[in-house]
Amino acid sequence: MCSGWVIHTLESEHEWESLHVYRVVFYGYAIIGVLKFVLACALTKSVEAEKEERPSNAEEEPLLSTDVTDIPTTNKNEKTNKTWTAILPNISPESRAIVVKLCMLFAVDNFSSGLAPM
Repeated sequence: MCSGWVIHTLESEHEWESLHVYRVVFYGYAIIGVLKFVLACALTKSVEAEKEERPSNAEEEPLLSTDVTDIPTTNKNEKTNKTWTAILPNISPESRAIVVKLCMLFAVDNFSSGLAPM
């Protein structure tokens, strides 16, 4: 909406050529993208959400650990491999169904907006 307003204003009130106006808008988007990248790189670990430590309940814990990081290695200098599930967020089972439904709705919305003529 803002870029449309800028294009309309520069073309109608300031009588710029369309090619020059679109170049200005493109460079503006590029500058904003670089600024967002720099700001994202400047974030520290203190902005991350802390993982909740669940209280230990002996009745609910499995007898054998399934975590790869708990398996001792033969070489102490060798690092253990983490599983791919370590990068996933900690979502409660009650929320997973809602998250899956929302993801499917966003996927359908994205697909349908790609089919709409401009």
